[in-house]
Amino acid sequence: MLGRLHMSVDECIEKYLKLSEAAFSLKRVKSNVFGRGKDIWKASGKYQSDVLAEQFVKTTGLLEGDEQASFYEPDGKCKVFVCAHSKASNTPVNIRSYITSTSVDSMSLSQCKIWEAARATSAASGFFDPIKIGWQDFVDGATGRNNPVEEVFNEAKGIWPDAPDRIQCFVSIGTGIPEPKDFGENLAEIKKAIIAITTETEDTERRFYENHESFGLGGRYFRFNVDKGLRDVSLDEFDKIGKITIATESYLNGPRVQDSIQEFIQVVPMSSVYGR
Repeated sequence: MLGRLHMSVDECIEKYLKLSEAAFSLKRVKSNVFGRGKDIWKASGKYQSDVLAEQFVKTTGLLEGDEQASFYEPDGKCKVFVCAHSKASNTPVNIRSYITSTSVDSMSLSQCKIWEAARATSAASGFFDPIKIGWQDFVDGATGRNNPVEEVFNEAKGIWPDAPDRIQCFVSIGTGIPEPKDFGENLAEIKKAIIAITTETEDTERRFYENHESFGLGGRYFRFNVDKGLRDVSLDEFDKIGKITIATESYLNGPRVQDSIQEFIQVVPMSSVYGR
């Protein structure tokens, strides 16, 4: 939304809240929720995937323009990629709006539509079904890359060989630290996966933070992630936006975070702050 659809931050928040409510309001019939057993890649989505796609097109305004618009935008001012995961090869895939010197993208991905890219990276196991784009099936884009900070840095180097010298500010924003919930006996593997997700996210952050100075990003890397108050908020609990807001504001008002915000303000170009 922010990059490919050129929305403002306020517009993104407004549209995302509407999309969350629409996508997570209609559940499948309970008898189908655990339809295909314990295999984490085969577990049927808890919610209707076609509804997510339809609501994305409707909410973002693609219906008013071209709902079949391509995600690919090589001349776009904001370069965007989303993380996806190939079901067949069990490997991560980046769906890009641009070309890099190191990327080798298949024809199916170069013709990927905006809504397809959104579905591919949103196919969270246990919530939404995989999606086929061209001849490839994609599952949860967060698999193994719930914190894609290293991917972002590598993508930047693929665009600009001198990326460490060109990057003026590198910001990583987390989604909070969740508490894994019980999905029931038939989805025990998914629960284990979510526990692993939490660990992987923080391990990635720790590793990147320890190495960011050696990457040439000393004093220009910032990480913001709500650490308290969101442990009992699940991915599909859109009705807890009030709780999320309170926890986020409390985190942002903490003295250490305030210091980081002030440091960030000093580093980020003023032209970016004021949108000029």
